[in-house]
Amino acid sequence: MSLDGKPSRAETRKVSGGSSQGSDECISSAAYNRAPLLLSLEPNGEGEWAITSTWCNIGLWEEGDSFRIACERLACTLADAAALSQTDIVLDIGVGYGDQAALWCERFGVNRVIAVEVNPVAVAEARQRLGPHKNVEVVHASATALPEPVRSTGFDVLLSLDCAYHFDSREAFLERTLPLVKSGGRFAAIDLLPTPVPRAHLFKRLLQLVVAKLVDIPVANLHDTALYESHLRRNGCACIRLQALDQHATFASLGAHAFKQRRRLRGRLSLSQSVFLRIISTLMHSVTRFDLFSLVLVTAQKGDMPSQRDDEPGYK
Repeated sequence: MSLDGKPSRAETRKVSGGSSQGSDECISSAAYNRAPLLLSLEPNGEGEWAITSTWCNIGLWEEGDSFRIACERLACTLADAAALSQTDIVLDIGVGYGDQAALWCERFGVNRVIAVEVNPVAVAEARQRLGPHKNVEVVHASATALPEPVRSTGFDVLLSLDCAYHFDSREAFLERTLPLVKSGGRFAAIDLLPTPVPRAHLFKRLLQLVVAKLVDIPVANLHDTALYESHLRRNGCACIRLQALDQHATFASLGAHAFKQRRRLRGRLSLSQSVFLRIISTLMHSVTRFDLFSLVLVTAQKGDMPSQRDDEPGYK
């Protein structure tokens, strides 16, 4: 899988033109299972629409990107920030269908990956997807209740790609996983935080709560960067950095892609699928228009160095 637009080496699933039946057969009623399939559909030149990957993140978009390429770019941004290397033993929490774990191995050549995922459908697909990678183990578990074999392993890197804000809670996730990272090891996450809202702006705060409810973000995770840094420090982290990513390269572009997919697939989608794409488009537009959330790149190191924020000199 690469940014040059070549198809995934995973098995490609197809949706026949002119009917929604084919897509219904491979798309679960659960939103988490449906979203990446609908967003990844691309024409294959033979009158059919092919699902070329099962990436499932917001993406980091450039003009003309497919969903797969945007998702992979966001994953590469995370991996580069974590400085993944060939000697690293990686704990990847929230691996989804396995595309990102394959990327850590194929492009960054990491030594070993323990990939944790709570969704049983995604676990089954990830195990099949990652079968050729003998240095990857997919574990079915919650981010806040890891099994003993995982807890007894020392890790060089802890990764969380666009999912920690769903954990109940993020604080519990950090408390249970950061102690597993070796001294000098690294933590890197693509996470989501609410933008600060003055007390007088009750409407905006209400919108944040509504969106959080719709996309399954616990209220406990709707805190500011200062509390995030506090959680990291309390669990032995230093050299903490938080950088907000461009909303138009994330939320706005994902919303535009969902809107485009709905138009391109008109006549091929079931009513529920069409509504689902409309919801994604509307939510992303609202998040951007009202500046409700920020997608944040978070990095930290297990050590005693002082933290650094994006409003301090020298931070980029």
